[in-house]
Amino acid sequence: STLAAIEFHHSPHLAPADHRHIVFVTYLANAFSSHEEGFFDLNLLDEAVLRAIGIDGIEEARELFARIRNRRPTAGA
Repeated sequence: STLAAIEFHHSPHLAPADHRHIVFVTYLANAFSSHEEGFFDLNLLDEAVLRAIGIDGIEEARELFARIRNRRPTAGA
């Protein structure tokens, strides 16, 4: 649920099992946003969370981050 995603995105393993997928995706989105702002090192991503949402490790998460970043329009465009 939306509430679970907001409540548990900093501690995803504490989320109720039936809400973990959305919580884990929100965790990753938050990590990507924090990384882009210079506040989070992607090497610190929880690999169990990544695997649970179909991402095979930190390197694949880095590639996903780069693809997402490259798809967004630049400011002022």
